[in-house]
Amino acid sequence: MKQPIPDPPPLAHRLQIQTGRPPLFWQVPVPQFCEQQAPIHSFAATSLKPQISMRAQTEKISLSRLARSSGSAFTANTNQFHDAIESIRRYPYRYKLEQGKNYPKLKFIGTVKLHGANAAIVYQKELGYHCQSRHLIVSPEMDNHGFARFMYPLAEKFLQERVLINCSMLQKHYDRGNTIVIYGEWCGRNIQKNVALCGVRKMFVIFKVRIGESKPPVWIDPKHWSNLQWSEQSIYNIFNFPTYDIEIDFNQPQLAQSKLVEITKTVENECPVGMYFNQKGYGEGIVWTEWLQSYGNLSFKVKGEMHAVTKGGPMAPIAAERFDSIDDFVEYACTDNRMNQALDYLCEIQLEIEMDNLDTFLEWIIADIKKEETNTIKNSNLNLKDVMCAISRKATAWFVKRFLNNNVQ
Repeated sequence: MKQPIPDPPPLAHRLQIQTGRPPLFWQVPVPQFCEQQAPIHSFAATSLKPQISMRAQTEKISLSRLARSSGSAFTANTNQFHDAIESIRRYPYRYKLEQGKNYPKLKFIGTVKLHGANAAIVYQKELGYHCQSRHLIVSPEMDNHGFARFMYPLAEKFLQERVLINCSMLQKHYDRGNTIVIYGEWCGRNIQKNVALCGVRKMFVIFKVRIGESKPPVWIDPKHWSNLQWSEQSIYNIFNFPTYDIEIDFNQPQLAQSKLVEITKTVENECPVGMYFNQKGYGEGIVWTEWLQSYGNLSFKVKGEMHAVTKGGPMAPIAAERFDSIDDFVEYACTDNRMNQALDYLCEIQLEIEMDNLDTFLEWIIADIKKEETNTIKNSNLNLKDVMCAISRKATAWFVKRFLNNNVQ
């Protein structure tokens, strides 16, 4: 049975309190179920598709900027191998150290990185449930590749008959009123290109479960949810598919590099998840997570060359790259794959490839490169402002070309 719709304060009022923005900013249509189910911390994701108008377009762009600024509340971020190395060397005291060693030796579980769209279903006992993409709450009216249309009809039954019955740990948290966020990849036909999963019907594959809203996040160990699935309704678990193990000695992380590369190339050449569904084709890579000591907070990804968002660098580098010029860095960091991800972001927030949306496109590109390549820029002694200007020039030319190609009819 669905939760009753709560009384005031209405969503717009709660958003005003949370953000300090005037009510006028939030005057966009919100379906009743989102008024019921959107938790307060998800304020940045509550814009639903308004009527087409200049004001609506402006509101959507403004809202996308808010969503981007608080994206950590919506997605499970994964760093690169050299970021994990740097984190451990900065905070070695967080881990158990062998006598005479400066850094720990840790065991990681590798799961297949699926090339689709980041998605999640969020449950809270008093507020009900909602679906979200990487940056926004989604609904059947404002969806991302059809995830909300798929998940909303199943959400209540999935909670009662799968989550709470099969996962006692999650039931305890749910009964206490804690928020449960079930992250997964919404993947399959017509979502991405050039991977085996393009030939598989759409499915939601669970890969991580979070409790509450704390920072750092509280992740639930997979042993409590690796059986969480509903294959009859195309809801799978990443642990349904092949997994990998590696022990990394962070006193000598370079010794693990060759194995990381070997496994990644194997997955890229033949996606194990695709093969599970008798569909041959490319995979994207591997996500490695350490659970015993970091409780899921130490993780990194290794992508194959086809899906890497950088150009020319080694796979699974143990240190940030170094470049002699801004042009070399831009060639390395501002790639077609990264700019296509920016287009995916525009699609997610319901914006077209139009010149009015160029600023939003550029903001995403710059923010993503800052997030992932700040150490590279520092290591290369490059001026950040000059780097971002050069990236903006290249990305603008690329976007204009795509816009013109789309309008040649």
